[in-house]
Amino acid sequence: KIGYQHIKIDNPLFNDRHYLFKILKNRLDNSETNLIHWELVQYNKQIIEKYELCKNSTSCTYLDSGIGIWKFNKQDNGEYIYSYRLLMDPGGMIPDFIIDQINFKGVMNIFSDVLEEANKIVK
Repeated sequence: KIGYQHIKIDNPLFNDRHYLFKILKNRLDNSETNLIHWELVQYNKQIIEKYELCKNSTSCTYLDSGIGIWKFNKQDNGEYIYSYRLLMDPGGMIPDFIIDQINFKGVMNIFSDVLEEANKIVK
């Protein structure tokens, strides 16, 4: 599957970001399972223009270097431990300390969103 995301950045010093990503599913080994693995897709002008992606922004930076992996590991008591790893280059001239803050906040937001959705299903 190929997906698209447009990240609006409300800061005049930075352009919005956008990217295409592909989602894969495969097993890693006997102890850990890779639930979802996604990776960014190299810039494809035809797809961007065909679907008018990032059309509502005056300027977008296309991201083409990044991966994310959801893993789970079943414990002896039947419970699961889930983890998420994210490696992404946000593009542009952004200082490392800001990149670290953005990535930390992004991962925390992902887990918050997952817990929120899980609570909707359980209730």
